[in-house]
Amino acid sequence: MPYKEFLDSENRRWRVWATYPTVGKILSRGFEKGWLTFESQSERRRLAPIPADWESMSDAALATLLKASSQARTTPDRILRRSS
Repeated sequence: MPYKEFLDSENRRWRVWATYPTVGKILSRGFEKGWLTFESQSERRRLAPIPADWESMSDAALATLLKASSQARTTPDRILRRSS
């Protein structure tokens, strides 16, 4: 899975990668074809649709996409993994 790391304007480190849904999964409108997942140490966000050239974008361009993204819910198993 390709991913990138970048720093936002507040100097927080983020990882970003493309996420594609599994067949049959019920999704929010607009996320059917996938989304970018942004994850920092304390937050997870997502953006749809996936920009075609996201892997070659500069840190500044990724930070702009981050600002346009929406906060994603964290599943309970994800919370448990973070705390262990």
